[in-house]
Amino acid sequence: AHDVRMALPLALDVLSLSLDAGISWDRSVRYAADCCSGVLERELRVAAGRLAMGAAPVEVWQGSDALLGIGRVVERSFRSGAAVSVLLRQHADSERAAERLRRIENSRRLGTKILMPVSFLGYPAFVALGIIPILASTFQQFRFDLLPTG
Repeated sequence: AHDVRMALPLALDVLSLSLDAGISWDRSVRYAADCCSGVLERELRVAAGRLAMGAAPVEVWQGSDALLGIGRVVERSFRSGAAVSVLLRQHADSERAAERLRRIENSRRLGTKILMPVSFLGYPAFVALGIIPILASTFQQFRFDLLPTG
């Protein structure tokens, strides 16, 4: 899932640029698949094959959330008459923003998760290295002060 989220914006950009250049849908989706790897590449290749065989638009974008998202963009473009490449770029930008927010949220959670181990390890180290030597030297000094001089 993480690999798909990272590669999806680039694939959408390639798809958008290919369509702007006048390349057919199936070849554009293949070009988008070429810039990916793993699960997203396989899903895009399957979608490209469906497009090449003339499948209905609803059938082409069946599969993962990434493909369903592309399908929603394409459907919105067909309904509204807006250029699909513009909507694909907007979808890529929103995916980038969502990934950025996920990373920020994960870094915030990491700060809370790391607090407990640091406190359990940091406090004993502070006591062992900071307070015990001071207490030992203080008690040693008191012990010598309490001994009668004579």
